[in-house]
Amino acid sequence: MTGFHKPVIACLLAGLSLVTTGAFAYDLLYTGTYRVELADPDDTLNCRQGPGLDHAILLRLPPGTELEATAVIGEQKPWFNTDLGCYVRASSHYLIWYGQGEDPSGMCDWRTEPC
Repeated sequence: MTGFHKPVIACLLAGLSLVTTGAFAYDLLYTGTYRVELADPDDTLNCRQGPGLDHAILLRLPPGTELEATAVIGEQKPWFNTDLGCYVRASSHYLIWYGQGEDPSGMCDWRTEPC
């Protein structure tokens, strides 16, 4: 019986890892203040010269860095233009709402309805 439990425990731990690392992230669609939040505290978020992975990295933002998203670029896999003069991927995998008031992620989706 001991051998049976090891694969089950390994599967449960793998599932837990998916949840805690933000595997179920969603796109962020609203301008405002955000804070960098990463699964690995030693990791950084790349802030690029333009929206997309093909642009050069200008800054590496450590967890806890606050930024102002001034514009949303793109509808699928959107990017934020930031007050830091560079662009970050607009995803809950990397950023959490840090602005005043309620987290706007529960508001209407400008891609599918007028807001």
